[in-house]
Amino acid sequence: MKTRQQKQQAISELSDLFQRSKGYLIVNILNLNSEQQTKLKEALKDNNALFKVVKKSLIYKAFPDFAIKDNELKFPFAFIYDFDENLKCLQVIKSLKNENINIDLEKGYLWDRIFSKEDLAVIVNLPSKDELLRDLLSVLAKNLYYLHYALTFPMQKLLLTLSFINNKKT
Repeated sequence: MKTRQQKQQAISELSDLFQRSKGYLIVNILNLNSEQQTKLKEALKDNNALFKVVKKSLIYKAFPDFAIKDNELKFPFAFIYDFDENLKCLQVIKSLKNENINIDLEKGYLWDRIFSKEDLAVIVNLPSKDELLRDLLSVLAKNLYYLHYALTFPMQKLLLTLSFINNKKT
């Protein structure tokens, strides 16, 4: 059993996590075995995020303004705290999903807004910022190629015509 001082320290650490994080996700850990949880923890740690199992009673002590009601947390859960502006934890979850590790996101607090399970499923499947930039650059490069072709083709055609006329004269 923890002493009062240990509980106070746990509450202050939890409060600090809520304040420092850019967003957090609530994960149902009922279907995650220990190996999958370890893999998730390591992947999140590499991406400036943290996976932490928290007692429900400590949440409301550490963060009295916690937006999710007590009756909505009727399952064993853990938090994923993301400290990155780009919320890379979502990309981690997407990559682990591709490795057949199904992470059951229940709720989330991102961009000063609460998201439902369905909303989070849509957000996780969105392309990353890097993928969108890559696609944008690809489209821009293709359009620049077409522009270059459209601008140089008439000149090339004129040169070929003049060359042909010059060869006929001689």
